[in-house]
Amino acid sequence: MLSAPGYATTHIYRSPFPRSSAVVQLRPERLAEADSDAKALVIFTRPRGYFDVQRDTIRFDGKRELPGVPPLGAGVSSSKLRLASDVPRSVAAEFNGERVAGQSWAAAQAHVSVLELTY
Repeated sequence: MLSAPGYATTHIYRSPFPRSSAVVQLRPERLAEADSDAKALVIFTRPRGYFDVQRDTIRFDGKRELPGVPPLGAGVSSSKLRLASDVPRSVAAEFNGERVAGQSWAAAQAHVSVLELTY
């Protein structure tokens, strides 16, 4: 969990590191005005590259279609899932065999979940 003034409380769930590191970059998230009607917000992100639905095997909350990621080509490194319920639940994501799972949190309480890949 990460909190900073002006940002949502960000719950970061990430895939394991392949080796130890003395440096870990944590990125707090803001709740965008466009997401104000979402009960919970989960972001699936790949900081080291892009999602390509044609090339890669991707699943986000059990679905192959990622919100905000075009069906053709690459160029987008994150997908945002807007949930209609603020009841906490498990959300899983997978990218080419790399898996990560986390819990949703209520957006009304300024919380957001991030599922972050290593590769």
